[in-house]
Amino acid sequence: MLELFEEYGATIKVISMPLFKYVLPYHYSLLPSEAASNMARYDGIRYGFQPEIFEKGHNQTAQDP
Repeated sequence: MLELFEEYGATIKVISMPLFKYVLPYHYSLLPSEAASNMARYDGIRYGFQPEIFEKGHNQTAQDP
């Protein structure tokens, strides 16, 4: 695969990444919180207390205005 990149003009360099061993644990510790915050945008619930919704008897779903 590297030869293919070299044929197209890429330069291949060997580098040292001493902190690479921390990448995967960091990724797996950050991933759930990132996914939760992104999914919160699409759940249809507006944040904060909204007494007018509860007084009208509405369910807090994506269909409610």
